[in-house]
Amino acid sequence: MKKCCECGKELKFWEGYCHPALGKKEIVCWNCHEAVEESMENYRNFILSDFEKQDQKKNEVISNIKSKFLNW
Repeated sequence: MKKCCECGKELKFWEGYCHPALGKKEIVCWNCHEAVEESMENYRNFILSDFEKQDQKKNEVISNIKSKFLNW
């Protein structure tokens, strides 16, 4: 029998899922799998929102440069 690498719960033969971040080497129970998956989704959304903010800032800077150049 294997143990969940996150919480240490004993897993039966047919139980267990591959760890979403660590892959096939580590086995997790369903509850831990859902928690890790949700955590990864939150982190992914955080990173993507940061990239979107950077793109907006770049677009604002470019528009300011264009307006200054046209006024000049």
